[in-house]
Order: sequence, then C-alpha cells, then structure tokens
Amino acid sequence: MGTVGIAMMAVGAGLGANPAMTAGAIVSGAFLGDGWTPISDTLLVNTAVTEVKPMDFFKKLSKIALPAFVLTCIFYIALGFIASGAKGTGDYSQVNLVMDSMQAHFKISIIPFLPCILVIIMLAKGKPSVITLLLGSLTAGIVAVLYQRASVPDVLNAFWGGYKLTSGVALIDSLLSRGGITSMFSTTGLYMISFALIGMMNRVGIIEEVVRPILGKIKGRMGLALSTISMAFIGNAVGCSGNFSYLFTGTIMLPSYKKFGLKNMECARAMGCSVTPMGPLIPWNMNAVIALQYFGVSSLQYGPFFFIAFIMPILYILAVIFKFDISEYSQEELRAMETAGA
Repeated sequence: MGTVGIAMMAVGAGLGANPAMTAGAIVSGAFLGDGWTPISDTLLVNTAVTEVKPMDFFKKLSKIALPAFVLTCIFYIALGFIASGAKGTGDYSQVNLVMDSMQAHFKISIIPFLPCILVIIMLAKGKPSVITLLLGSLTAGIVAVLYQRASVPDVLNAFWGGYKLTSGVALIDSLLSRGGITSMFSTTGLYMISFALIGMMNRVGIIEEVVRPILGKIKGRMGLALSTISMAFIGNAVGCSGNFSYLFTGTIMLPSYKKFGLKNMECARAMGCSVTPMGPLIPWNMNAVIALQYFGVSSLQYGPFFFIAFIMPILYILAVIFKFDISEYSQEELRAMETAGA
C-alpha cells in the first residue's frame, strides 16, 4: 500500500476517480496478495499456526483466491466505466509525472524485473520462502550495482537502513523512499508480543474457558466455518492485527476441525479467507489505520468498495456448502488417529 498504492491514489485523483473507490481497490489488491502470496509474512503465520506447508496452502487457497481476484476485477472495471462516463476525460498529468521522474532517475527495462521473475520462478518450483527471498534480495543488489550503477556501500546501506530518494517531486520521493531491515523491527516486535500473549492466555486456560460454551454449540461443518469467520473478525477487532487474529483464531478453532474430521489445511483455508480480508474493515485495526495514514480515506469510506473483504468469505462458505475441495480425513486416517489416541 505504501508504494504502488500511493502512486495509484495520485493517478486516481488525476483521473477524477472517487478517492474511496480508489482506496477500496488498492486495499483489496494489497490484502488479497498479503494473505495469498507464499512469501508473505501473513501466509507464513497462518501456516505456522496450523502446521501446514506454505506452498501446499498457496495451491489450496488459489482455488478461491483466483476466482475472488477475477470477480473483484470485474466489479472494479464496471465501476471504472461508470466513473469515467460520469467524469469525462481525466487529467493524465500525474501519470506523466510518475513516468518522467522514474525515467530521469533510473534505467527502465526488463532487467530491474529480474529479481521479481527469479522469486516467482523459485516459488513456482516450491523452493523454501527464506532462500527465495535471500536470493531475490541478492539478485536485486547485483542489478543495482551493475545496471543502475549504484555503489556497493550504498546498496548495503539501503538493505539495512532503507533508500531515500530526493528528486524534488514529493510523489516520487514518497513512492520510492522505503525502509530496510530496520523498518521491520516494529513488526517483529508485534509478532513476539502476539505469540507471547496468546501463549500465556492458552497456558493459564483463559482461552479454553472463554470459548468452551461457543465451541460446544457448533453444529456441523457449516457452523464450524461460520464460527471460524466470526472468531477471525473478533481477533481482528480485539488484537487490532491480522497476525494476532491468526494466532487467536487458530488456537481456538483448530481442535474443532479434527472433531469434525477435517484436516488442519481446512482451518488454514478458512482463516485465509477471513482473517486478512476482513481486518481492514475495522476502523481501529492496524491495517485500516495504515490505509488512513497513506490515503486519507477511512475504512468507513472505502469499506463499500473493499470487495475482497466480502467476496473471499462468501466464496469459502459456498465451497463448504457444495463440498468443494474440502480437506478431510479418510476413514482409515480417522481410525488410525483413534488407535493412536487410545
């Protein structure tokens, strides 16, 4: 959101688009990718909590995420035609400003995209996320030195402390001035606090006492799906963070999936279709606050245009109703589990 999103808000303003509609489209794309991309910290937290392999989960979620992506694109294209018909010809000065400034400060060709292409290829081959990111970063550094003619110390400083561009164009400077490793310290701290808090609550039995009456009333797999979506929303509202919600929801709901003969992958899919997409709808959630800071549009304003938050849970509920690609234990696996438990 803080890079391409800022640029797209400027482009949308130049074209006369409703800022709330533009922000809704940006947030939809950002959080669809955040919960779906194999190298995303969100996906990795989800798969860590449910103990499933990231690439297996990526393939599983793709069967819902891809249709959701197509549907949202259709809706936004329709809105774009409606808006363009109402506003007439837009102002392309912001678009031209971005293009001219980029060409003035960087060499634009296929070569700078090589690190991205490498990451995509390695992920498609099922390589570990950590190794993929490290090789992608190394390739990006090599491209910066050999192609963009940056010095090695400058590249190393950018890795650690971030890159700051002073082009004189505020939009371009805010778009391309990004933090390095040090900018992720606060996120790392949030993960540590979330894991510690959930661990303590689980250890002393608070979670069990709170959710026991709720879980005892779940009837059938549809009730399980709706309960997971509800817990995801509550976790986002209480913890103000998607990562907290994954830990909260996974810790509470995972045992119930085994009770209904479902594998951990099904719990991961349910959370992937609810935790990340619904978080930015809550005004005090960290993701909604960040969107407000970047775009100046609140969740109450962009909410009606934040289609992915509604489409993903609906598609998952439909998948449960029609028993589409459900990850369930076979009778042999259930008997083996009962024997092992006995």
